[in-house]
Amino acid sequence: MEDSISDPRIQDPTVSESYAITFQLVDAGTQRAKTKLVDSDGYSYNVKLRRANAIYWQCTVRPKGNQCKAIVIQRGNDFQQGSQSHNHQPTTGAATAAIIMASVKEKAVADPFKPASAIVNEVSEYVSTVSKLFKALWLLFSKIMLSLFNVQFQCKLPICATHYSDSRVSC
Repeated sequence: MEDSISDPRIQDPTVSESYAITFQLVDAGTQRAKTKLVDSDGYSYNVKLRRANAIYWQCTVRPKGNQCKAIVIQRGNDFQQGSQSHNHQPTTGAATAAIIMASVKEKAVADPFKPASAIVNEVSEYVSTVSKLFKALWLLFSKIMLSLFNVQFQCKLPICATHYSDSRVSC
């Protein structure tokens, strides 16, 4: 068979590059001010079961009839994903949203007479400032890496959505 006629190799879009998933505990991150676990992929979890040596976290996507069965097992500071995968797409910015909600609730409880709009504006300005600082640090880091190693690389962080003028760096 001729090379030009052969079927081209098609990559499976469901298979992604291997990378370490990080987990973050957000105090008062749930509607009932309980701790929420969020991962770097955009999935969030609440406590399903507490044992002496482990905490079992269940995915928060739990509609009737189609509950997501994904879990994470926490032993000390180690997190391990369960055998079931998620049956839904992740939520972009889940960690940031949980942190913002927890911060807004904390400020509302601390000052019950302050208007909700003022609290939200205050938290939003803080998050915006932190986000700009993070992006500036990322740009500085990328320029240093480029000057040292002259390599092309891409940011995998969902919070970073800025495109830089240097074609060797993309976010």
